[in-house]
Amino acid sequence: HGELASQGFMAKWCGTNSPTELSANPWWGIGGMIDWTNPNAGNFWHDRKRKKLIEMGLTHHWTDLGEPEMYHPNSCYFGFPILKKHKHSDVHNIYNFKWLESIARGYERNQNQERPFMMSRSGTAGVQRFGSAIWSGDIGANMNAMTAHYNAQMHMSFSGVDYYGADIGGFHRRAGTLDGDPNELFTQWFANAALFDFPIRSHTWNLSNQLETSPVSIGSLKSNRFNARLRYRLFPYYYSLAHVAYETGDAIIRPMALEYPRDLSLREVGHQKMIGPYLMGGLVAGYGEASRNVYLPKGEWFDFHTGAKYQGNNGFVNNISNWQDGVFRVPLFVKEGAIIPMMYVDEQTQNISGKRKDSVKITATEVLVAPSVNKT
Repeated sequence: HGELASQGFMAKWCGTNSPTELSANPWWGIGGMIDWTNPNAGNFWHDRKRKKLIEMGLTHHWTDLGEPEMYHPNSCYFGFPILKKHKHSDVHNIYNFKWLESIARGYERNQNQERPFMMSRSGTAGVQRFGSAIWSGDIGANMNAMTAHYNAQMHMSFSGVDYYGADIGGFHRRAGTLDGDPNELFTQWFANAALFDFPIRSHTWNLSNQLETSPVSIGSLKSNRFNARLRYRLFPYYYSLAHVAYETGDAIIRPMALEYPRDLSLREVGHQKMIGPYLMGGLVAGYGEASRNVYLPKGEWFDFHTGAKYQGNNGFVNNISNWQDGVFRVPLFVKEGAIIPMMYVDEQTQNISGKRKDSVKITATEVLVAPSVNKT
């Protein structure tokens, strides 16, 4: 704090050189806010703190509370000198953007070869240029919170933000926020997240260490294992979509209206999503929901799980089962003409990089091809 303050790298009381002191939130004591709008402050912090962590192999960065959650309205910043914008109200919405930018800039400036992973609770337009993932904050453990998250994801996709995820199971999993069985909630949420969230992660307020967050310990173990493996299997496809997003700006998880703009019936549909141009999933969010109807746009579609073929004619396929052989899964369809690269996954698989318990090197790649008579 002393070093930052002496170089003017902290938010200051307006009209002074003294850093603001914040003490209203007792869980982190008394402190001040780094002025991320000052590029010299960002460079100093990166080289003083992050660089050593990166050299240790720690390349995942979590910019929590970066709205910022704690601030004083009478704070002034480096801000935007050309525009003469220095007050907190001038920088509030771009504060975390500048924080993330300092990480990306530090990696580039120090010529680090490995790409950083950044996860943030806030950001603004253009934050995707840093490859940062946004998550939907400290949401409640209930169905309404989950559906609100996926509705927000739709708007994030329209805004160009590629990576968006949630605290699976809900952050506030306490009496008053739960609206049903937390195990059923987690099972459905994990299945949805396995298809639609980036990153996929469970997280909860757990100060007493009494709540489970591992998919091994909460929800349907058999279902969670199936959906985790499904995520691993589809990783090559997701990775190709991430590259396309980088090259063109096309969304990874696409609102239906984005992929089918002429189908007016899809203009207000948020409970079905395209995963790239070739996969379509239907969210499940309801206690006791054993099946759901799925709208199929024009063309041929194949059930990913069963291989059954359907002729899409801008109508519904009804009563698609969410359960099979004791496994909960989200309805997933493959569009005709699709070529889906997939990873080989079995009980020995440990990560998406190919690490395995049996140390056997698997070079096989699976490719799912959905036939089409349409030459275009």
